[in-house]
Amino acid sequence: MLLRTHFMIALLCGLLAMSYFNFSWLFLIVVLISTLISDLDSSRSRYGKKFWLLRPIQWLAGHRKIFHSFIFIFLIGVGIWFLSREISYAFVFGYGLHLLIDCLTLQGVMLFYPFSDFRIKGFIKTGGWIEWGIFLVSFLGVVLVLNGMFF
Repeated sequence: MLLRTHFMIALLCGLLAMSYFNFSWLFLIVVLISTLISDLDSSRSRYGKKFWLLRPIQWLAGHRKIFHSFIFIFLIGVGIWFLSREISYAFVFGYGLHLLIDCLTLQGVMLFYPFSDFRIKGFIKTGGWIEWGIFLVSFLGVVLVLNGMFF
């Protein structure tokens, strides 16, 4: 999925989680950042292009491999846990949303990499009309949540 779709879904889910679990605005900010950083492993992503210092990591890691696996989210989440539980929850929430959404695409994700090359694939073409629909529905959801229609 494209950056805008990841961002909008994370914003909607983060706003809903904030109101339901009584999290702070810091929670939402970390959710939004963490949902975007997993694509830094791609030199073709919007942010991956700009951070040229990441080229060695992009070359070594490969797109949708270690950065798109449960092992990565677990290790980083546990590391953050020792600093702040709320930030750890937010990181795992946002990063996990990214992985879940990418599982719906035709390219799929190897969630158990490097232990398995099994790829979970969906039916959505990145940048296609279904993704646009998901983006628009998420945008509408954000507008409704911010206007107090939900929660």
